[in-house]
Amino acid sequence: MEEVVKGVFAETGYFGCNPGMIATPDGVVMVDTPQKPTDWPGWKEAIEAHGRVRWHVNTEHHWDHTMGNPHYDGIIVAHEATYRDFFSVSSIWGFGIDGAQPWIERADPEGVSIAGHYKPRSPEVTFSRDMTLHVGGLEIRLLHTPGHTEGEAAVYVPERGVLFATDNLFVEFLPWFHDSDPFDWLASLGRLKTLDLDRIVPGHGPVCGKEAIDHMEEKIHGVLARVRHAIALGLTEEEASATVRFLDLCVQDKNYKDIRNDIETASVRRIYRILKERESEPPPPRVRG
Repeated sequence: MEEVVKGVFAETGYFGCNPGMIATPDGVVMVDTPQKPTDWPGWKEAIEAHGRVRWHVNTEHHWDHTMGNPHYDGIIVAHEATYRDFFSVSSIWGFGIDGAQPWIERADPEGVSIAGHYKPRSPEVTFSRDMTLHVGGLEIRLLHTPGHTEGEAAVYVPERGVLFATDNLFVEFLPWFHDSDPFDWLASLGRLKTLDLDRIVPGHGPVCGKEAIDHMEEKIHGVLARVRHAIALGLTEEEASATVRFLDLCVQDKNYKDIRNDIETASVRRIYRILKERESEPPPPRVRG
């Protein structure tokens, strides 16, 4: 676990997302959870060294962020779209979080005894735009930043100049677009660039600075350009998803190397549909003055 700035911690070495926590004099605000049950006890012990969990933020509905929910205390808060999509079936995995028991048995057999008969725990408090928590005299802003998912929420601590950008920021990792809107994503990255901050915890990859936002924008534009080119060539969605690849734009997470083709295929399908819908719409009528 790394102390990113005073009282703000992140773990970038787990399988899945980077969970974090914000320690205050009146308890802890936890940001996401470890995915594998074998990582749950160690993370819980690390948190309890700083106090009890008051609030528990789910920054999105993907279960690498939410699988550990039942193991931890605190009121779970998330954007309303995260609540809505919490049990949705993944186009990558073919099941939702309520069907994760076989995955645990296969991917983390030592964690079966920790997870038990797995039962998800969904968010209990939701917000529609932004939300601010005041805990132990510290202001913690939950910013609705749609992109990677519709309910994506960044966690910003202005006083400490630190941001949990969640999966709108992949650093040295292959980005997943299977539930994304790349245009919302770019707009949200633009918003994040306006914040006064020094350190960023990405959803995946090492802690970084603001320059990583520029790199993420370049990746998104690069993928968009490749799918646009496939459409311009007249490729069908099936043909584009079988041929367009973007692994060379980033580094592949070794934990997901066996499904990288599935990630790229589902991502290209999603972007293809969005581009066809968005860019085939007729332009608005010109208004004559």
